[in-house]
Amino acid sequence: MLEQLSCVMPVVIPGVRSEVSFWRPLFTGALLSRTSQGGRKMIFKLLNEKLSVSDLLPMEYTDNHDKGRILYAGINYDSYRLQKADGLFARILRNPTYENIESLVFGGFFIVICNTEEKTLQIFRDRAGIKTGYFTRNADGFFFGTNQHDIAKFAKEKRFNPLFCSMLININFIPDGKTIYQDVFEFKMGSDIKLDFKGNILKEEFHPLNFATEDNALSEEENCKKLRETILNAHANLISRKNIIYLSGGIDSCVIAAALKEVAPAESLSSVTYRIRHTTQDEVPYARSLASYLKIPNEVRDVDPSSEAVFENYEQRILASNSPYIGMWEFKPEGGGADSVWFAGQDTRLHTPALNHIDKLAVRLVLNKNIRALSCLTAWINDLYQPVFRTLGFWKSKNPYLRFSDHVPALLDPERYVRDFIFKLNPTRMKLTFPENAGYFADMEKYYVLDYSGIRNPRDFYNKVVQVRWGQQYTDDIHYMQDMGTLAHTCVQMPFYDVAHAEFASSIPYALATKFFSGRTGFTGKRQKINKYVLRKAFQDELNEQTQKRAKAVSNTVYLLFNGALRPIISKTLSDDLKMDTSFIREYQYEQMAARFLNHQTDWEMGDFSFLMGIYFLFVICIYNKHLHA
Repeated sequence: MLEQLSCVMPVVIPGVRSEVSFWRPLFTGALLSRTSQGGRKMIFKLLNEKLSVSDLLPMEYTDNHDKGRILYAGINYDSYRLQKADGLFARILRNPTYENIESLVFGGFFIVICNTEEKTLQIFRDRAGIKTGYFTRNADGFFFGTNQHDIAKFAKEKRFNPLFCSMLININFIPDGKTIYQDVFEFKMGSDIKLDFKGNILKEEFHPLNFATEDNALSEEENCKKLRETILNAHANLISRKNIIYLSGGIDSCVIAAALKEVAPAESLSSVTYRIRHTTQDEVPYARSLASYLKIPNEVRDVDPSSEAVFENYEQRILASNSPYIGMWEFKPEGGGADSVWFAGQDTRLHTPALNHIDKLAVRLVLNKNIRALSCLTAWINDLYQPVFRTLGFWKSKNPYLRFSDHVPALLDPERYVRDFIFKLNPTRMKLTFPENAGYFADMEKYYVLDYSGIRNPRDFYNKVVQVRWGQQYTDDIHYMQDMGTLAHTCVQMPFYDVAHAEFASSIPYALATKFFSGRTGFTGKRQKINKYVLRKAFQDELNEQTQKRAKAVSNTVYLLFNGALRPIISKTLSDDLKMDTSFIREYQYEQMAARFLNHQTDWEMGDFSFLMGIYFLFVICIYNKHLHA
């Protein structure tokens, strides 16, 4: 990954305000380094073998046994957990290895250590990808830090990467290790890197997630018991004095509440449920029912999409965010104080594969090499149906049988089915929603290639799907939650991304993990078959029936934001960009997309979700473009 730095060069860090002596011990903990907007940023500069650090509020840290200094510790530790972990940094410095750090730090880490004997820098990033850092280089040296947009100011070329901008606009996330900038890169998940002060790479290793390649031999009861244990352990390692639950009413957040009820003192627990005003998909009743059942206090926060206060300081907040997903305006983790943490229910899907019955059939077909070989003879049927699907407008039909009718003929080409509907990289739908970006499809597809000849069984297949998605969609979801925590001066814990839990979950038998059972729809309460069976069974004694048998449901409220105060903000930003000599929209040919939004006169609807998400990320990139050329 760092091959760009293989030549001898000084090492640098952007926006330097003061030079810090190489020998001065510095430590920046989770809550000790802040920007004026509330975001924590760290920028390092090694120039002429001297270390400079900017945007720091350093705290002296010494230990008689250490051979180095921790320059930065990006960790999910609030003040209470930091106090409980007394001696944590001394233990890290006594043995500054990846294995030791991973055994000591829970909740993710991006750590920079200066070895005062060797005069080297060590950089570590957790393999779940919860914390992160970025780097670039120019003729002067090597720059790295925690905010990619500040690092971009020091790139050799102040340009965007058209492919990854297209991926962000089309599918709303980009691969781990990449950014929207041409010459800015992310330290990959599991990074274990050592540099000298001239920029020479002395060590570059990556510690991957170790997923199973086959089903474990445990019974259903044993799997549920073990799953429960790993989930409880993951939560126990993250609790603080005050533990606040993002309680949506969905099964994942309900399990978080149940797990915390088991491992944390009752008086330390509270929950917050967000409701977007005017939504027709209200999850509050489900959240309240579970909170009442578990006797956990619950606060409902109504978010008014027409209020300008919701989007206050929007440029500064976006610039302080590495992954400014639109939920950052709806689900701000505010309140609780310095001794509190928030718990979010995003999960890996390893124990809850999101596969419907057609998907499962596609998995069986794609693992049959004879069927894969025949697909070249049958794929033409799918090709014939695509024009019908487009011309008759089935892709935007409110009838789900018509809207998803393209799934069935795609089964005749199962590898294509996996790409289109499991990875959700669908060229037909891309052309219909974002025709400007269709030319990037072939390059995007390269990030979704599986070697089917080496896949042993359905469990192995799904784990490899997760490995791809973890380094793309999952890490962007993680970054967005971490960004919100940073902006609110708090920590957001994500226990389902605990490595030990994830690695066990990857071994749960495929048939058990994908099992369906009788439940009810997410909002109407009608009977239907629902998934996530093994998770529901593992916590069946702690969940009430209303939530335990409720299907997964996501409240679609993006269109409400676009019909409110966000719309004029985005319109002005796109219009202002078009007036710039360095317009992103013009240079990267998004004029038609911008015009489609700016010329739209009526209210947006729920079905406009994909287009609106693309517009939102175009708006975000325009803000980054303005900052880059300021």
